[in-house]
Amino acid sequence: MTPEEKRERRLQMLEDDIGRALDVSQRNGELRSAPSWGRPLQLGDGYAQTPGELRMGFKILKDANCCNCSKNSSNWPCGWKNCVPRPAFSHL
Repeated sequence: MTPEEKRERRLQMLEDDIGRALDVSQRNGELRSAPSWGRPLQLGDGYAQTPGELRMGFKILKDANCCNCSKNSSNWPCGWKNCVPRPAFSHL
C-alpha cells in the first residue's frame, strides 16, 4: 500500500468515526437539544461578516499570520484600518 493510499484510508476511517458519532448524537437527541441547533454556525472569527469580495484576501492574510488582526479574532476583519502587516521574514 502506497503512502497516499494509507493517508486516504486514515482519512476515510476518521470520516467514518465522525459520521458514527454524529449518528449516535442525532439518535439520542443530543444534537437537537443544543442551543445552536438550526442556527448558522458561529465561528467567532468575523468571516461571515466580511464582505464577499474581501473574504479571500483577509483569509490569506490571516492564514499566513501576516496581520495583527489574526491575534485577536474579535477584531478581524478590521477593514484594514487596524491592520499592521508583519515583515514577511521577521524570523531571519
